[in-house]
Amino acid sequence: MDDRIIDFSCNVNPLGPPPEILANVDLEKAVSSYPDHTNQSSIDSISAHFSLPQECVAVGGGSTEFFFTFPKAFDIGTGILVTPSFWEYEVSLKHAHQRIIYFPTYSDDGFHIDFAKLGELLSSGARRGLHHTVYLCQPNNPTSTLSDPQEVLSICEQFPTTRVIVDETYLLFRQDYEQLSLIREASQRANLIVVTSFSKFFTVPGLRMGMCCSTRDQIDAIRAHQIPYGVNSVAQALIPPLLESHEFIRESRKFMANEKTRVYGLAKENTHLRAFAPEANFMLISSQDAIEIVGYLRQQGLMVRDGTEFLGLGIQYLRFSIRNPPENNRLLHAIQEYYNRRRSPS
Repeated sequence: MDDRIIDFSCNVNPLGPPPEILANVDLEKAVSSYPDHTNQSSIDSISAHFSLPQECVAVGGGSTEFFFTFPKAFDIGTGILVTPSFWEYEVSLKHAHQRIIYFPTYSDDGFHIDFAKLGELLSSGARRGLHHTVYLCQPNNPTSTLSDPQEVLSICEQFPTTRVIVDETYLLFRQDYEQLSLIREASQRANLIVVTSFSKFFTVPGLRMGMCCSTRDQIDAIRAHQIPYGVNSVAQALIPPLLESHEFIRESRKFMANEKTRVYGLAKENTHLRAFAPEANFMLISSQDAIEIVGYLRQQGLMVRDGTEFLGLGIQYLRFSIRNPPENNRLLHAIQEYYNRRRSPS
């Protein structure tokens, strides 16, 4: 990518990796040695950090590995995908030739999930002897909406034969992570799986770090289908110090809470836009001019996501990540400039 382009399309932490994190790693040793196929040091750190039994944790090459492993490890049945949402859920199910039901959310409802209707869908399937696997992104990408975790647990309790997979990758950015995460409940519920990627929050997407939590039987099934040596030695060496960077974690969450609120307030001032309240580190906007705005921003060296990239959105949407204040100001100024130029006489 051109270094002059500011990339608002990738939802990574704008503060970057924790300072001097590589100082904790003997790179020469890491790259010249085979990884530990058991991922034990990573499991030890994750278990301690999240207060989880070790037998309830699996480590993988980002969240991607888990989504493509689940259909091999379990009888998925029919996958229920909330739309719009992250594309990997759909691609992994199609890759495994699984049946998919799309459960739409709507802009008029702020793209929030209607859990009553979801329950009706699951009840209908249960009466016909079907079972389902529900994929939920929490907060959801690309809408940046947040679901009530109690609603998710209610689905697990009402439909014990339904498996619920919750992707909490973006929940790591929230100051109320401890109150919202279902990771500990997943270690005690056979039909609940929580997946988290460390790539976005710690700004290490090139290293592919992810974890999965569920009951021991579910984790054993996942581990049995994982690729041997799927987590590289550098990633294994970095997971412990990353999880121990407590000050960085606190500062990142505080920064994001303040900056997303500020950016949302500024975006709402533009009467040409409808800004959806961001619960994650990115924001969704709708405008009848969205496609033209995306093109104009690219000309200004600003890259955002086009809504047509997401099933369930379309040409009237764009999504951008929350970056540092000067960059966010530049983006919002460029959007306003687009409208100012349209109003100016030629």
